[in-house]
Amino acid sequence: MSGTAEPVAMELFDPCTVVPDEAIRAAGADPAVVVDQLTVPLDDTWKWCTWKGSDQFLTVFSTTRTLDALRTSPTSDRFSAVDDLGVGAFSFRDRGDQQLAACSIAFDWREGSVVFRAERNLASSVTADVCAVARTGAQAFASSIPR
Repeated sequence: MSGTAEPVAMELFDPCTVVPDEAIRAAGADPAVVVDQLTVPLDDTWKWCTWKGSDQFLTVFSTTRTLDALRTSPTSDRFSAVDDLGVGAFSFRDRGDQQLAACSIAFDWREGSVVFRAERNLASSVTADVCAVARTGAQAFASSIPR
């Protein structure tokens, strides 16, 4: 038998249905308040969901992009290792975010990467460390996805 191998499509999970309520609450958002705040169009290598809290927004992305691809993105900087989420996990900021209003934590999963992003609600007077918030949510979620 002979033939040509067909590429296997990678399946993204839908964060709106997969992220446990505990992880959303751990990141300071309300699992019952899903919002569409993402204004930058993404291609079909991404799926995401955003929840709102009183002091911040939480967006969880699933992507077929690798951690290396995320690390070399020209739109990201201020990288820092996050060792307790697996080999290669890291936090990063958006280039140009002068207010340091958002922080993302990226870690590996079997189909690509997961990104947990916490973004301060600029209408709130609370100035929590958004990287700590994102890390707490990512830690609460990491054990529930296939690696």
